[in-house]
Amino acid sequence: MSLFNFLGEVNKLKLLKRRGWLIAGIKDAESVAEHSFRTAVMVMFLAPEDLDREKMIKMALLHELGEIDAGDITPHDNMSLDKKFKLEERTIKKLSNLLTEANSEELKSLWYEYEKQETEESKYVKQVDILEMMFQALEYEKTQGYNINKEKWTFWKYAEDKITQPELKEIYEELKKQRNS
Repeated sequence: MSLFNFLGEVNKLKLLKRRGWLIAGIKDAESVAEHSFRTAVMVMFLAPEDLDREKMIKMALLHELGEIDAGDITPHDNMSLDKKFKLEERTIKKLSNLLTEANSEELKSLWYEYEKQETEESKYVKQVDILEMMFQALEYEKTQGYNINKEKWTFWKYAEDKITQPELKEIYEELKKQRNS
């Protein structure tokens, strides 16, 4: 067990740039850690009262840890979901070995729950994850304008069908309005 080593591994997410933005031609793309942070803040303030908010915040903070070794794999990488899962799972197992048994079990439990997408909490966090990406997309469009590679700019189309929670869909629609104003 070594919390020191675990935190050193987690620090790598501060250096790992989000590949989807890099592929789209974004200059100074956000890191995976920056994305996870804002996702967690959004979950904190948007989570419905009937869901386990604390668990969801933890899930949002931890959901990208598998990318520490696997990298930020995007649909453009043409990797099967099974292979992506196995690569990220290997990282989660490695990280969990650096923690106490209780913390190790919590990390694995939260990560697997998010990946399986079977609980209301995990589904909600996934949709907030996508909504956060849309906030970032709008910010990049406003700050970088036509410097973006439009052929690779599929973020809005992707989010359209993925965000289904009514309160999140309402926020998404407001982002689209701001995009077009």
